[in-house]
Amino acid sequence: MADKKITELTELEAPQSTDVLPIVDLSGTPITKKVEVSNLVTKTLAGLGNVDNVQQMPLSYLDTDGALAANSDTKVPSQKAVKTYADTKVSQGAWTDYSGIATITGWTSYTTKKIAYQVLGSFLYLVYDIQGTSNATAAYFNLPFTVRQTDVVYFPGCAQVIDNGVNQVNAGLVNIEDSGNRFKVYKDMAGAAFTNSGTKRISGWALLPIAP
Repeated sequence: MADKKITELTELEAPQSTDVLPIVDLSGTPITKKVEVSNLVTKTLAGLGNVDNVQQMPLSYLDTDGALAANSDTKVPSQKAVKTYADTKVSQGAWTDYSGIATITGWTSYTTKKIAYQVLGSFLYLVYDIQGTSNATAAYFNLPFTVRQTDVVYFPGCAQVIDNGVNQVNAGLVNIEDSGNRFKVYKDMAGAAFTNSGTKRISGWALLPIAP
């Protein structure tokens, strides 16, 4: 083959992994050697030597949807998608009506059913007013967030209690149950149960530490 300048060589537009290139080895006395293309395109030369094939996530796996609508076990949300989702679910200082979402136990029908909350930093500020016909000796509802049960178990958190149509003189006792997910009210500070008939009402507020 006649000597040619590099700029005069025919261009190879689709090199194969077995094609050979000249290369100058500078590890010692400079000497021209040959190298296959497959040995040039390696993870080590690309700076990915400490990453195995499993850890190299395809871009198609990345989910940038801020609503996380796919609800997928195989998609990985981006940082921005997670932040957008969290910001819309936990709006600091904004009131959220929880009345239609909460699972409430202790009534067969309601004349008043109001539960709302705010997230204030790491605290849940809860207000509630539930009144109607009793069908159980218990009165409770599930919380929108898990609270730290070790910090709050029993406390006087019910300002007004009506049992079987009778307005109770003292405040009701609140107990946080079910690993920090249930808000239960007793009709007095001694922890007495309600009557499973007649008009029953619990009304009050609470400031609860949210579990990390």
